[in-house]
Amino acid sequence: MSANQAHFPIAVMARVLGVSKAGYYAWSGRPLSARAQADEVLLRRIRTIHLGSRQIYGSPRVQAELRDQGETHSRKRIARLMRQAGLVGACHRRGGPVTTRRDQAARPAPDLVDRSFAAHEPNRLYNAMAESFFSTLECELLARRRFQSRPEARMALFSYLEGFYNPVRRHSALGYRSPLVYQQEHRPKPATETLLSQAP
Repeated sequence: MSANQAHFPIAVMARVLGVSKAGYYAWSGRPLSARAQADEVLLRRIRTIHLGSRQIYGSPRVQAELRDQGETHSRKRIARLMRQAGLVGACHRRGGPVTTRRDQAARPAPDLVDRSFAAHEPNRLYNAMAESFFSTLECELLARRRFQSRPEARMALFSYLEGFYNPVRRHSALGYRSPLVYQQEHRPKPATETLLSQAP
């Protein structure tokens, strides 16, 4: 009603909407609830994280970022606030043309990794899930920009890979940790540190 106050009288809008004028004025003068104030503070944090991720992170990665900063919020609440604010993460396209069809009569290739794509330590799984990487690359960089020249595309790719994807981006396969953090957590301890931790 307040947005249309310049065009229509409050009394007319109240009558059309089936509310009283007094009820509208009482509602408009009321301060925000504690939950609404907390949502505003959280939304500011979400906007900061979303912009810092090059507007790529959706609610799962935003939630992981907040958790690492010591804040716990449900994914549904984060998703609701992002939706209301119009914040959208980069997502994989659904549908589209099918370019590869499997020959049903052909024998499938052997499954050398037993469909287990989760690496428990760095450099232990040599199937690098190239299709997943290229899908992510297309979704988060290539589908969102148009390049005027090859050098511009090369610089954007370098910036994405070396400035975001490898050091910062949270990967779901790594428990929503960045590759850098994952490697630091799994780096072998120096011999002196191991001996000190075993000492009584």
